[in-house]
Amino acid sequence: MKSKVSMKNGLLMMLLMVMARVAFAQPPVINPSIQKALYLVETEQTQKAIQEIDQAITASPTDASLFFYAGYIQLKVNNKAKASEYFDKGVKLNEKEPLNYVGKAQVNLLDGKPADAKLNFDKALSLGKKNITVLKAVGEAYLVDSKYLVESINILNKAKGINETDFEIHILLGDAFLQQNTNAGQAVSSYERAAALKPNARALYKVGLVFDRAKNYENSVENYNKAIATDANYTPAYKDLGEVYYKIKEFQKAVQAYESYLKLTEKPEAVQFQYAFYLFAAKDYVKANEIFKPLISKPDVKSVTLRFAAKSQYEAGNFAEAIAIYDKYFSQAKKDEVEANDYEFYGRGLLKLKKDSLAINGLRKSLALNPDQIELIQLIGDTYYKGKKYKESIAPYKELIAKRKKPQSLDYYNIGRAYYYNSQFTEADSSFTKLIEMQPAMAIGFSWRAKTKANLDPDQTQGLAKPDFEKVVEIGSVNPEKNKNDLYDAYNYMASYFYNVKHDKATTITYYEKMLQLKPDDATVKENLTILKK
Repeated sequence: MKSKVSMKNGLLMMLLMVMARVAFAQPPVINPSIQKALYLVETEQTQKAIQEIDQAITASPTDASLFFYAGYIQLKVNNKAKASEYFDKGVKLNEKEPLNYVGKAQVNLLDGKPADAKLNFDKALSLGKKNITVLKAVGEAYLVDSKYLVESINILNKAKGINETDFEIHILLGDAFLQQNTNAGQAVSSYERAAALKPNARALYKVGLVFDRAKNYENSVENYNKAIATDANYTPAYKDLGEVYYKIKEFQKAVQAYESYLKLTEKPEAVQFQYAFYLFAAKDYVKANEIFKPLISKPDVKSVTLRFAAKSQYEAGNFAEAIAIYDKYFSQAKKDEVEANDYEFYGRGLLKLKKDSLAINGLRKSLALNPDQIELIQLIGDTYYKGKKYKESIAPYKELIAKRKKPQSLDYYNIGRAYYYNSQFTEADSSFTKLIEMQPAMAIGFSWRAKTKANLDPDQTQGLAKPDFEKVVEIGSVNPEKNKNDLYDAYNYMASYFYNVKHDKATTITYYEKMLQLKPDDATVKENLTILKK
């Protein structure tokens, strides 16, 4: 049997061990200025974060750890040189402070010097063997490159073994799993564990990121909104929420989310294009144009900004402004940047300005990049036709018929009229015959073929047009109001035919009377009737 003294000593040793574990498990007390600075940089308020950490250094110039956080913030804004300065100052100030070696190691990794990085990591870890803050910093530093994910996970698991209740460890583990691309489930579990340990927007936001990457947008939106509900000032959640809404074509919600983001972020000028783009997608062209205006006046304006600014002006009906911006875009954009769509809008804008020749040139450039744009081929043909350039309209109409898998009746109607007005009556006759085959119940095909045959038989001696005009009367009489013009032309031909060829005055009078029923105020018909009746 053990003595009471030895049992007491054993219990005392166990108690001390438990107390030691509890002591190690407590999260380190972090300077409030550091916490604030880290939050500010996380929520895209970098300048405020820098000011906060600089003030902390001024207040506590002998605290070497502050130089690590100052450098950490500089790395977040990609200022590696400035970050190195801070880390070197921190080491010089206190060689025993491990965090600055972590910072130096991260710079080594960014410079592609893993051997130097390992030396600095080893130094940091030797100085802060079970320091949770140091272990988290090392784990995060390794995340700069997916090549070091195993090292990151090992270090973070070591930290978790010391203190499983530190929510930031679980967030960093989630980041590592997410980078692996094969462990999305583990990433979500880690983030959710972090949120359970301490309700925080960062973890919930990152759950949203995982679902976003998996294109599970419903759950992504849900978690971004949870992050915002936890912290209404959590900037990244608004930004990515806007992007998801854009992906699922809820453009108005994308605009609203992005407007919330712009109110919080410290870099609104850098993200104005995205905001203008969302406004454009939401068809708020007036507001989009206001945002685009200062952007396109910058000397370093990007081609893509000019492209969407021009489109937005076009959609707003500001065609002269659109063309001016397009001209600037075409002069600046590289050849492989220009899309068929750019020349299409350019051409359509010129059409609106009644600059048909220039417009057609633009539309042809669009077709050169994408020859299968059926609508543009038709638009070119229609533009020539409306400008009474019937000969020029024939080629695009022929191309349109050749391009379609199944030509439409409208195609034969259009090319038939172009042939007709270009006095190519044989070709017109063939086109209108095709139209009749496709639309045998409509009077219009028979009407145009009849007029074409009338030109092939100008003295009416052969009566070539008579059968088609009779068909027009047959079909058109069912709905005289709808077919008024075609019926009028048919009655006019028949009146002329019976008067000039058949010398049948009575039948001629009948057709003139029918014409007068359609157009009671037709003075010429009235005069002809008066003469005939005398």
